[in-house]
Amino acid sequence: MLVTARNISFLIGVGLAIFLGVAPLVAGSLVLGGYYNPGYVYHTSLIVYNMVMGLMSLLAASLAILRHKYAVNLAILIAILHGLVLGLMLLVFREHLAVQSIEAMTLRTFVWLLISVLWRLQAGKV
Repeated sequence: MLVTARNISFLIGVGLAIFLGVAPLVAGSLVLGGYYNPGYVYHTSLIVYNMVMGLMSLLAASLAILRHKYAVNLAILIAILHGLVLGLMLLVFREHLAVQSIEAMTLRTFVWLLISVLWRLQAGKV
């Protein structure tokens, strides 16, 4: 692979996707398994969502590495899903969630938007 700004940005997106896949799987497993207490009230359903999205993140990273045509679409879908969940968190569940949960979902939403753009650039769609 020729080293270009486009390839470097693509690889940064893959690295971010892998991190956003592994981190919630490890953290969620530790919390749900009772091995770690985050120090704030958490909702099991949100942890399960994050773990499922972690698997989707790893799938998206794998598809991107393989240059599969659905990698960009999956990245966009992940960003949209995180945005919808963030909207629900802010509009419906704000009083019942830890600030850390809202901050983490905000970060995930914007990072997946960034990944989507980086991968679209690599695919020549921007």
